[in-house]
Amino acid sequence: HADESLDRIVVQTIDGTALQVGKSVQVDLTAWCFSTGDYLDLYYTANPSAASPAWTAIATGLRCPACRVQTFQQTFTLAGTTGLHGVRGQLRYGGTPSICTAGLYNDRDDLIFTVGATTSESAPVLSPIGSQTVPEHQQLSFTGSATDSDGDPLTYSASSLPAGYTFY
Repeated sequence: HADESLDRIVVQTIDGTALQVGKSVQVDLTAWCFSTGDYLDLYYTANPSAASPAWTAIATGLRCPACRVQTFQQTFTLAGTTGLHGVRGQLRYGGTPSICTAGLYNDRDDLIFTVGATTSESAPVLSPIGSQTVPEHQQLSFTGSATDSDGDPLTYSASSLPAGYTFY
């Protein structure tokens, strides 16, 4: 590195799931800071392909601590629209925050990513077993079943069964 530069931008959800509307996300931006006079400004838009995207400041004036590689982290919430979204990093030498600061020692990069619709995760539903009666000391046997409206595969198990009980 010879001068200020943005090396990498990563956006991921806090909970490790897919990028979906309304999710909390973290942006990690790695920059080469040339001096303590360098500042990072971070912006977000839910419509980067518009003729004039509306950029919202996530953080401005994040000061570089020294001449070195520095990773900045910020969290924000994705807007309520699906489609393309964008994050812009603006590394500037001095000056004032702006979505498009020009200068000999400045660097600006955008990361465009797709945000999907929120999916609902429903819990599986156990089918009723019904009342069961057997004479004392006789084996009770029944078949249980469940459904999952999300179509997720189901695994059946039992724990803490009383002595003599088995689960198949």
